Amino acid sequence: MLAGAVKRIAANETLPKLDIGSGASRRDEDYITVDAFHPDADVRAEMWKLPFRDNGVEAIWCCHALEHAPRSKVIETLTEFFRVLRPGGRAYVLVPNFDYVARYWLIGGADKQRDLAWAEAMVYGLQENEGGFHKSAFNAELLRGDLQGVGFEDVTISLKWTHNQETLQGVGKKPNG
Repeated sequence: MLAGAVKRIAANETLPKLDIGSGASRRDEDYITVDAFHPDADVRAEMWKLPFRDNGVEAIWCCHALEHAPRSKVIETLTEFFRVLRPGGRAYVLVPNFDYVARYWLIGGADKQRDLAWAEAMVYGLQENEGGFHKSAFNAELLRGDLQGVGFEDVTISLKWTHNQETLQGVGKKPNG
């Protein structure tokens, strides 16, 4: 999979697209996976220390990964996303909606049924490896403020259902200049 993306990048046909915190899955064949903990990642790196040049990335997809960064590293991580994105590039950041997680913990899902083991996993992460612990929590206001705070514009926050839970999708654009 990586070979095709690398060939297009090497031929100057396109800038790379990054799937940050990908784990065992890849967004699609056009994305380079970046993960500090998964042995099959194309690039092994922390999301707050990306080995890519300034303005050298087309897009960033970060799905259910930012919550694994310590809160003290969230702004540093988003600043790093901003640094590597080309002007006009977009970052897609999906995180658990902690407002949903808290409601689920207290009263359960839409059917009022609670699975306390799942509630605990939503709060703390699956903890399958060192990278599997949740260290940050977000609601729409926090995610929007963090994205705008590092310079992203045209920030939108929408609700999605992914990973068997309500997810916030924040999309921010790096200004054109």
